[in-house]
Amino acid sequence: MIIWLASYPRSGNTLLRTILKHCFDICSYADEPIHYESEFKTNPNLIGHIEMKGQWDDFYEHTKNSQETVFIKTHLPPKDNQPFIYIVRDGRSAVKSYKKFYQDFTPLRGMVDLIIGNDAYGNWSDHYYLWNDREKIRSMSLRFEDIVDIDMKTLLKIANFIGFKGEIRKWVNPRDELKKIEPGFFNKGSQVFEPDGNWSASNEYLFYRLHGELMQKFGYYNSEFIMPESGSVFKGAEPLIDDLIKIIRSLLEKNAELASTCKERLDLIDRLQKICVERLDLIGRLHRTLAAND
Repeated sequence: MIIWLASYPRSGNTLLRTILKHCFDICSYADEPIHYESEFKTNPNLIGHIEMKGQWDDFYEHTKNSQETVFIKTHLPPKDNQPFIYIVRDGRSAVKSYKKFYQDFTPLRGMVDLIIGNDAYGNWSDHYYLWNDREKIRSMSLRFEDIVDIDMKTLLKIANFIGFKGEIRKWVNPRDELKKIEPGFFNKGSQVFEPDGNWSASNEYLFYRLHGELMQKFGYYNSEFIMPESGSVFKGAEPLIDDLIKIIRSLLEKNAELASTCKERLDLIDRLQKICVERLDLIGRLHRTLAAND
């Protein structure tokens, strides 16, 4: 059985994996490989990461049908009805941190791209609803700010959800130690959104228009929230902006459909190539057997 550790990027997924390792001595895998050399990749004592062996499809098929519980980190959309823990963080903090991560590792996306979802993982709200608007699936939701200094009460809730019966160690956040190893990966980890020069009034306005409902649901926009004064330049243009947002979302959905179709065809090509290699290998063995018998 798989228990997915799911979140929008930069929302506390690695933090949860670290808690599982340091408090429960549980390691976890990821459905996307670490593409650069790092001690995180080779030392499971840090964040609990273990590299899977072999091909992802084979690993996935084996683990989802296994009697053993396997924990897998993901930022991708759900692909089955296996149980999951979903971590939620203030969407503005997640997007701002994700933008910084992009700048440090792959400088390809702008802030607006990430807010609207022009990205492999979609946007903050859609990501949440894709995972959580499904019925009859065993799940648990955790807020980022509740796990930074996680208490024993929350640890016991996690233990109950995952069926853990062993000793639970008290949480001591090793962020400072981990930051020394990977300074570009770990930021301040603020529990409250802190706007800066990279977060403009227009960013705030666009984020509110797209994600305000979910932000209010989690209390990230409370009853006292007021748009920045400079956001008034958009007043009167709301209907036009809404129409533009609808067009953008439609284009992004079409792009996602095309990407999915391409992936399916590439997977089919890969499977056919493997079959061809197996058949050619079989033919080679038959030839060698016949030659030996002559």
